[in-house]
Amino acid sequence: LEKLATELNVPLIIARILWNRGIEDFEGSKKFLRPSLENLHDPFAMADMEKAVERLNKAIDSGEQIMIYGDYDVDGVTAVSFLLKILKNLGTNLSFYIPDRLTEGYGISREGIREAQRRGVSLIVSVDCGITAVEEIQLARQLGIDVIVTDHHQPAEEIPEAVAMLDPKREGCPYPFKELAGVGVAFKLAQALFRKRNLDEAQLFEYLDLVALGTAADIVPLRDENRILTKHGIDRMAVTSNLGLRALLE
Repeated sequence: LEKLATELNVPLIIARILWNRGIEDFEGSKKFLRPSLENLHDPFAMADMEKAVERLNKAIDSGEQIMIYGDYDVDGVTAVSFLLKILKNLGTNLSFYIPDRLTEGYGISREGIREAQRRGVSLIVSVDCGITAVEEIQLARQLGIDVIVTDHHQPAEEIPEAVAMLDPKREGCPYPFKELAGVGVAFKLAQALFRKRNLDEAQLFEYLDLVALGTAADIVPLRDENRILTKHGIDRMAVTSNLGLRALLE
């Protein structure tokens, strides 16, 4: 502990707290205390990411109607907002849908799928939900609507037959960090999309205020990527131009 405290130039009590959290060396401590965007993991390490980006790119390039389908909690709403802002910058035909908490309940609903059909949507991107929506996604397929699922909840035994299933908790998914919030998984999809289209990822970082809010509100562990995204997102909040966030801060 004394060695770690000396290397980090911190009080012994801080070294002890780090040690109790399983952070026992200088490099691990440095990453924890000074989170860097350079330490974000490769988004393509997540299972199905290539499939998701390929389908999303096709929809963007051909001008398809895309619906962002989110949950109604803070994580879901910030994930919807984040993807809307990112994809609008690419000139896509977008709408969003958030189910009614009282009449539809949690997750993708049959009513939401029918609404997508009425809007002429050909691709739904779910955020913070969808990993258990087996019957609903089957209905979407029957109606000619593709679905990309981005979620962070624990999958059930049966996985929906979506075009792509992005969830680090999926069995067999090699992604190195399993505790992303829903908005964090949405961020990884956007990061992969930007890399595939050779766009500047700095544009994504402008919206880390939303990512930080959703991550903190969902009470996921503030380790690894969650810590990086939240730290830089809080810094972004201090200078945000987002009217909603400015009102909340006031």
